[in-house]
Amino acid sequence: KRSGAPLFLKATFRAEQKTDTFVDMRGFSNAVVFINGFNLGRFLKKGPQYTLYLPGTLLKDENEIVILELEGTKKTSVSLTDKPIFK
Repeated sequence: KRSGAPLFLKATFRAEQKTDTFVDMRGFSNAVVFINGFNLGRFLKKGPQYTLYLPGTLLKDENEIVILELEGTKKTSVSLTDKPIFK
């Protein structure tokens, strides 16, 4: 069950290949995603997409992702995928 309180999540990840990818946001409700300080976009669970596009040009060897979840969630991770996911 969602906590309802806004929260920040922060993590780092390595990118072996700096190619276009997608951040899978399933499990989040109303979130804003930042990659290396760049505002990647806003995710809303109502859709129509479950992923945010991440251009390869934003990636470095070491990357930081920050997620501001405005409605709260128990989910604490995201994954990267090579294809978009739609509702």
